[in-house]
Amino acid sequence: EYFSSQQFSWLDICHISLDSFNDIGWHKQEILGSCIKDTSSVGGLSNIHLNPQYLVELRDTDKDSDEICTCLISLLQVGGRRKRAEGLDFDKAFAQFVRNFFESLVLFYKIAFLDFYLFNVSNEEVPLDKSSIYSAMGTAKKSPCLPLRANTMRLEVPPGKYIIIPVTYQTDEELKFLLRVFSEMPVNLKQVNLIAP
Repeated sequence: EYFSSQQFSWLDICHISLDSFNDIGWHKQEILGSCIKDTSSVGGLSNIHLNPQYLVELRDTDKDSDEICTCLISLLQVGGRRKRAEGLDFDKAFAQFVRNFFESLVLFYKIAFLDFYLFNVSNEEVPLDKSSIYSAMGTAKKSPCLPLRANTMRLEVPPGKYIIIPVTYQTDEELKFLLRVFSEMPVNLKQVNLIAP
């Protein structure tokens, strides 16, 4: 009630400890990853199959009978503090939320946009190739493309195997990130396409 839509239009959670999720029975898996210049993150969706692909299998709890898995997926840019120490402005070191649409267009090419796609791969071979990704684009879940340091999305999906693909829209941009999955049941999170540096 306190956080009604009349008082707030945006809520940003800055820090959640694992203990907070343990109290409500949630589990966390995380993995460090990167987009490497000339091998991945080559910009846009034309070469999305070259980006790192992470396999996660979501299971429903036995507490309910809805056959739906609730999870939070969070993709966090890593290394911005080091870039700040090297003298970069905040908007170049971290992706920054810009409320003014025209301002965001101006900043678009200065900051790293980082979002992700979630593909159901229960009946697919992994890693996904280019044609499999393009044919599944219509049913894939996509995080909002915002210039933020962290991109988090709550999902309700059927139990099964899923591929998470981080995407950045800068050409040949090297970027490190932390991928976290919070779920009701324990999960394994692993990269399925190893990209040689």
